[in-house]
Amino acid sequence: MTGLESTLNGSMVPTLIQWGANDRVLHYSGAKILASVMPKAQVAIMEGVGHLPMIEKPEETAEIYMNFLRQDLSDRTKNSGFTGPFQHRPS
Repeated sequence: MTGLESTLNGSMVPTLIQWGANDRVLHYSGAKILASVMPKAQVAIMEGVGHLPMIEKPEETAEIYMNFLRQDLSDRTKNSGFTGPFQHRPS
């Protein structure tokens, strides 16, 4: 296990690991290695993208970010019992 893997090992923070399939700086297999030690990580490998997905495909990158954030917010809201700001929760 590398230093980064050791540091992240067991992290329960919802994390998006987004990587370009054509990244020539860091091979995309690194995303799967990181996700293997982070139970709440999700991996998004972008085809036709290198090391800078936010520059190479900004719209697709933003869509992946937003989908992840919506899903995380939905999961957190569902698990917390939150029913919305103007709804009464029965006692």
